Amino acid sequence: MKGLSTDWVDAGTRRSAYFSRLPPGEYTFHVIAANEDGVWNETGSSLALVVPPPYWMTWWFRSIIIFMFLSIGPAIYFRRVALLQRKHSRQQEFSNRLLSSQETERKRIAAELHDSLGQNIIIIKNRALLGKKAGTDAVMVSEQLDEIINTAGTTLEDMRKIAHNLRPLNLERFGLTETISHTIKNVGASSGIEVQANLDPIDTILAPEVEIHVFRIIQEALTNIVKHAGVSTASVTIRKRDGSVSIVIKDNGVGFSTSKNSKRKGVGLDDIEQRVSLTGGRLTVDSKPGRGTAVRVLIPIPENTS
Repeated sequence: MKGLSTDWVDAGTRRSAYFSRLPPGEYTFHVIAANEDGVWNETGSSLALVVPPPYWMTWWFRSIIIFMFLSIGPAIYFRRVALLQRKHSRQQEFSNRLLSSQETERKRIAAELHDSLGQNIIIIKNRALLGKKAGTDAVMVSEQLDEIINTAGTTLEDMRKIAHNLRPLNLERFGLTETISHTIKNVGASSGIEVQANLDPIDTILAPEVEIHVFRIIQEALTNIVKHAGVSTASVTIRKRDGSVSIVIKDNGVGFSTSKNSKRKGVGLDDIEQRVSLTGGRLTVDSKPGRGTAVRVLIPIPENTS
């Protein structure tokens, strides 16, 4: 087979020729034979053959592949670069929000220390000086001591409130699930709203700082319900799923419009949005005027704790 091999193949008495591989191309098949006396026909006979290539081996198909690679390849590359840049931007935005949140918290604590504790300590100091100047005036001394006792009590209560805002003491004592349950009961008892609690245990599966955010999210949502929703019933549902914690807070209140052009004044979702962002979670709010509100939060569980 010229074009495939230059060696002759002895076919014996067979009248057929077999080739295991015949790539696309042009070939010339040569055959010679001998008679019974062993005399060979040296001229033989020949047959021209053309084996067409499959479409994936044609020049036009390869040209299309090269064209697609040259046109789509850069598009895929630049799309990947854009995705990485957006991811980096989101990470940078998250870091900025975290720093902003920490700075806001520091300013709040500093303001409370100055406005509340600082003023109270000044009052205690002044009352002590007045008592000292009173000398033997027992009535005056007694009045100043009473004021000092009252102001010290107020100061102690303010300190407890500041500490509670940093990390609720019940989180340390009873864990996140029990603290949320206790808060729900208190809200129901103090507001007259029937609040149902459907809570999966989620203690220790989240980082301590994330637990605080989860508690504050639920606390803020319940506060909004009491203040703004005009509800008679509400519910808090927490479910532990594969790799995440699902939180759903619903009410049957007046609701509000969630369109971009509407103003959610008084609804107080900004704090919830910020806290959800700091946990790396997702927030969706479903609400329509007159049909109640559902706040849904999905928070990822770290792999080493799930």
